[in-house]
This record gives sequence, C-alpha cells and structure tokens, in this order.
Amino acid sequence: MKYKDHQNTDAIEDIDFVWKSGSLLTALPEGHQGSFDALLASHVIEHFPDPLGFLQAASSLLKPDGLLSLVIPDKRYMFDFFKFPSTTGDYLWSHAQRLDRHTPKTIFENISVNVHNNDQIVWSPGVPVQPRFFGDDCLTSGFQRFNQLLLSSSDYEDAHATFYTPASFQLIILELGQLGVVDFSIHAMPAPAGCEFYVYLKKGVVTAESTENLSAKRLALLSRIFEELAEQVTTD
Repeated sequence: MKYKDHQNTDAIEDIDFVWKSGSLLTALPEGHQGSFDALLASHVIEHFPDPLGFLQAASSLLKPDGLLSLVIPDKRYMFDFFKFPSTTGDYLWSHAQRLDRHTPKTIFENISVNVHNNDQIVWSPGVPVQPRFFGDDCLTSGFQRFNQLLLSSSDYEDAHATFYTPASFQLIILELGQLGVVDFSIHAMPAPAGCEFYVYLKKGVVTAESTENLSAKRLALLSRIFEELAEQVTTD
C-alpha cells in the first residue's frame, strides 16, 4: 500500500474504480453514466492533456442537474507564475488532437519556465515575489528533454498543461457553453483563497446569450484577466 508508513491510513476512502488511460467514461461501467449527483476534482484539471474531454466526460457521468466542483490553482501565486493563461482555443485544439500525453512543448516549458519564490512553490497574494528558476541551466535541460520527447513520448510525464486566473477560467466556460461544446455553466465561484480558487459548475443550465450580451461578457472577462495579471506582481 502506497501510504502504509503514514498515519491514519484508515481514513483513506476505498477506491471503487481506477482510471488509467483513455476517456474518464472508460473507467466506469456504462450503467454509471448519468448516475452521479456531484463530482469533485481538486488540483486536477490543470494536469489533463485534454481538459475539454474531461469536462465532456464529467457531464455524461452527472445527473441532469449534477454539479462539478473544481479546485484550481491560481497561476499568479505559484510556480506557473510566468505562464500565460490558457484559452478556449487551447481547449479546442488539445481535444481535436486527442491528446493523452503532454506535448514536448508543455514539458519544455515545465522545465525551463517554472519558478519558486524564496524556495516556495506556492505563496499568498501580497507576498513579495523574487522568482528563481529551478536549476541553473533549466533552459538547456528543457531543450534536451524536448528533443528526447520528439523521438519518443510513449510514457506519460506529468506537468501542468493549462494555467488559470479566475477570470480566464470563467471565460473558457462561458465560451465553451455558448459554442455548445460543454453543457456546463458556472453555478458559484467564491472569492479566491490564497493560491487557489473554487468553481462549481452546474450541468444543463447553459443559456444562449444574444450576440451583444455575449460580446460584452467576453470583453469584460478579457479585461479582467489583464487586471488579474497586474495583481500578481503587485505587493502590499
């Protein structure tokens, strides 16, 4: 058992199904589709090579009024500090490519761009930021790994593939819902807490927006993303 030398292993929940590869739907018998009241994924969505595929599978598993609860790292206050927020286009492209492994580009940036702040990989808003790379020659190391993966990328290598601020995630869900690609909209989104934020997605409540209203909402969220990015380098 992986945690046999740790305390309180009796508190670990029993595992009913193990998801190893392919769509999340393949990890459960067909009869379980549409049977769940809620799904919880904490610090998971940023790891998926194909996050759109995950959202679509989650929608299929939930009941018509089901809820998907997400805890998402805020890239402004962690080692993804210098990464740009992911977009709806990133979601659409990775899904169209049927990605089930991270690309050499993702691994290259994971090695060459990740930073720590005074030896901390996450920190709180308002903390002075003095970023440092992981390693003295991370650019060369990242390039070497990039070239290795071009030759062989059969094994899964974990990394953050998508990066978020609260507004950037709101924008993705809004746009995917309006495009009819996912059957989710944001049910609730509490104020961010430290280096993460919480999102509750409700299934089956996507309302078609008029062109004018949709444009206004998109522009407001795009503007908010730039404000959030400015906040990440502002300290008290």
